[in-house]
Amino acid sequence: MELVIDRGVKSYDIKLICSDIDGTLLGVIKINPADIGISGRFVSARNAIAELAEQAKQDMTPEKILAMDTTIKAELNKVFGSDVSSVFFGGLSALALADDGAFVFEKVLEAVAPLVEEAHKAGIAAAEARLKKHTAVYADFSKGLAPGQQA
Repeated sequence: MELVIDRGVKSYDIKLICSDIDGTLLGVIKINPADIGISGRFVSARNAIAELAEQAKQDMTPEKILAMDTTIKAELNKVFGSDVSSVFFGGLSALALADDGAFVFEKVLEAVAPLVEEAHKAGIAAAEARLKKHTAVYADFSKGLAPGQQA
């Protein structure tokens, strides 16, 4: 027996772009970009990362840098509900710097944010259309009234 469930999960090829190589496939992630829970989990992740960054300001040590890297990767995995960090970062630190001085994890978020925003908009529009389809029959208030009742 088999039970098939559509969870809205989509596959995305993650490619590397750098100054000397363009388009090298790093791997594939599988996420549901329309998962409304991403927003709440992202806020939680941002708070956890900010707290670690604040602690690290007092005394930045290699151990604290490693802890921040581990936490950022774990929090991103929680946000998307799957192991995306191993694909996004490979063996690279989330705190590695890109050519423009931004952290690599910032580049990841910049790349993923528009995808999630568009998926949320499309998902909400589809849900509204589905709701309207199933509730349209109740829009006519005269239907379903008992004899003698008025809308």
